[in-house]
Amino acid sequence: MKGRHCQVYNDPHFYTADRKYYNYYGAGEHILYQNTKYPYQVNAVFTRCWRASCNCGIAIQSGKSLLVVRTCATVSRTKFVRGLSTPYIAKRVCDDRSISIDNSQDSGKKFVVTLPIGTEITFRVNGRYIDYIYIKPSVLDLGCAEGLCGYVSSENKNTDDDFLSRGETIAITDSQQFAKSWMVTDTRESLFVENPTIIEESNNSPSFCQCASQGATEGDITNKYRLHCNLTQPMEPCYDVESNLSFKSKCTDGTRKKRSIDEIGFNERGKRSIDDTDDVIEFPPFEILSDVYDDSFVAETPEWHNGWNEDQAEATCREYFDRNFPMDVRVASWISIEDYINSSIEDIKITGDTAFLAITLSVMQTAAKAELVRNQSLIEEKTDDRTTLLEQLTSHLCLNNCNSNGQCKNGSCICNELFGDDDCSKPRSTPPSNVSLPDSGLCDVRKRACKKTYVYGYFLPPDVYCKTRHFEIFGNTRSYTGTSTTKATIVHSYMVACELPYVRQKRSTTSGIVFAEGYEISVSNDGSSFGEDVTILVYDEECFSCETVNVTCTALDTCPSITGTNEQSASEKERREEKDENNVALAIGVVAGLFILGVLIGVMIYKFKYRDIGNRQINTFGQEESDRMPSPCFNKEHSTVSTSAFEFIEGERRTPDKLFLVETDTIS
Repeated sequence: MKGRHCQVYNDPHFYTADRKYYNYYGAGEHILYQNTKYPYQVNAVFTRCWRASCNCGIAIQSGKSLLVVRTCATVSRTKFVRGLSTPYIAKRVCDDRSISIDNSQDSGKKFVVTLPIGTEITFRVNGRYIDYIYIKPSVLDLGCAEGLCGYVSSENKNTDDDFLSRGETIAITDSQQFAKSWMVTDTRESLFVENPTIIEESNNSPSFCQCASQGATEGDITNKYRLHCNLTQPMEPCYDVESNLSFKSKCTDGTRKKRSIDEIGFNERGKRSIDDTDDVIEFPPFEILSDVYDDSFVAETPEWHNGWNEDQAEATCREYFDRNFPMDVRVASWISIEDYINSSIEDIKITGDTAFLAITLSVMQTAAKAELVRNQSLIEEKTDDRTTLLEQLTSHLCLNNCNSNGQCKNGSCICNELFGDDDCSKPRSTPPSNVSLPDSGLCDVRKRACKKTYVYGYFLPPDVYCKTRHFEIFGNTRSYTGTSTTKATIVHSYMVACELPYVRQKRSTTSGIVFAEGYEISVSNDGSSFGEDVTILVYDEECFSCETVNVTCTALDTCPSITGTNEQSASEKERREEKDENNVALAIGVVAGLFILGVLIGVMIYKFKYRDIGNRQINTFGQEESDRMPSPCFNKEHSTVSTSAFEFIEGERRTPDKLFLVETDTIS
């Protein structure tokens, strides 16, 4: 599979797995990769941006498991629409063998997803858009992978059959007709809706993801369909590969109609963990406008602007790639900058600037790294400084060379303690931005424990800090009780969890009725510089109506235990004390009655036993069989119900399996 990889990047440009290049500026949800033999699929969403379209969503399905990342709320072909304030990232895993996710690279912006058959999907989230999607097929994709990434034939780099339209068996030459055929037009096959349809996993293929140990360079090619790195190395199963994505979830059948706080999945307020009622995530709106399906729409033809021309654009692109993508990396990874010159020129023509150059370079670096790590000889060959040739080559694959604020190791920046982000360009003293809370900052104690809350924003892992200032609301007044600072739990680079450290208070205090508790939460990337506060209110929605804009709460008349004034609360307290006294008296009466009843039952049992002994004595002296006490047991000689034997032995406890055990002996 050397040199075979699919790429989708920028506005957007496509390379099929066999390296056939084409542009497609359509919008909507499309199938990017689909294995026709095994239950694996990758869908992408494109929407209008600049004079073309950009990728704003990716969904990866592996059997019943699903990873969804989306940055847009509305998809249009003709209108430029604002995206989500922070990316929506959700993971649903039905079993620990179905998918491996690593988002530890590039400050959590890059995701590397490995499917059980060894296919690898890499993508980078950059705020408003997804910069690129890279798919490295495995040998189990040969002859059975198709989509916008093209048909992956068994013949290496045969591009003649790449444009295989959906449902067809003969390839075509029209790239636009081919691409449109892979558009998702039925919501039942969409992977971005609230409850996507689950693919049933019915294959028994082995699930191998990566090398368990370094293999030798020589050997036969037995078991070649099981190998991912080279043809002689032992492998380790996918479920032994740890995932860096920390949040958990459970699977559903994808057919649920009614939304409920107690249901799991991609609901607006759906719980994703059975045990943790605070593990909630909002499903942001998702709408595909009708203009996406309008075939009469013709995209405008880009014209040179902002003083650019083709010669100037080409010279700029060549100089940039020559400076940032070394020749030895190109040779070792079989990647040529010529493959990316034309697409970069087109980007400059569309945008009028060089904004996409850095993204294109990142695409090239990702592809180079994926090829280099699969070359066993690079791991074995040592350089003069005792490092491997692989380590030396991948040290040139970091964006902007980490801006001299960190070290490039294995193609990723290791930033020093004062800087963060994927290229170490952002000072950690800069507070997180775009900070918000789920459910508009409201936490109902009847539905949640309210011991923690998720916080959305743009963070710089690995360390993020939460400062919480606790207060109580008494009518129209607010009373602060204390402040604490703790480390946040990082879910991913766009969501962290902050603990709410104070125990829920009693409804009434010496200051009056506590309408709600609240926390002013601010977050920091370095533990010192905190951003603006966001407020969460913890309350009982049966008794109070609260909102976080003005941070106010109003008592409701429907609450059975809230009267509205301190005097009424006091009288209510007296009534409760009187009721408690009555309850004590009632309890004493009940105990006394039960004691008397127990004595009477004991007397009756004694008399019954005495009479039974007398009956058995009479039977001993020859009383007729018909006058005996009825037997409480079935005996198989006298059973006419069925051929099953029901034989109860006095004093023996029977489990259900013993009770309905069918004996095979023939009844005589």
